[in-house]
Amino acid sequence: MELFGTVKARIPPVKGVDILGIATFALVLLNLGFLLIGIRILGNLITHLFEKLDHDLGNAIKTLIDEAKSIDLPDVNPLQVMVMEMIKNNMSKNNEDTAPPIEIKRNLDGTFTQDTSL
Repeated sequence: MELFGTVKARIPPVKGVDILGIATFALVLLNLGFLLIGIRILGNLITHLFEKLDHDLGNAIKTLIDEAKSIDLPDVNPLQVMVMEMIKNNMSKNNEDTAPPIEIKRNLDGTFTQDTSL
């Protein structure tokens, strides 16, 4: 029996059994098994890394909050507060002065119209 047309196999042919097909199927199943094991290992690794990241971020935030209590912040400059209030007031005025959007209606054929009765 020739295997792939070039190598002669010394396996006697068995009626109704394809040895090459069985071997291929076994290798595919083995490959699938390794793939599933690899996916499981990667899942466990990712879960472990996210837990470690969560723990590290929690410790960092806790340390930052604990240190923030002991920081003496300078008093607020009244001139800076006044400038900030002026900027906030100007921003709110700018938002009020803007014109509302204009809605232009369309005719039934899709062209724009000035008629508001549609």
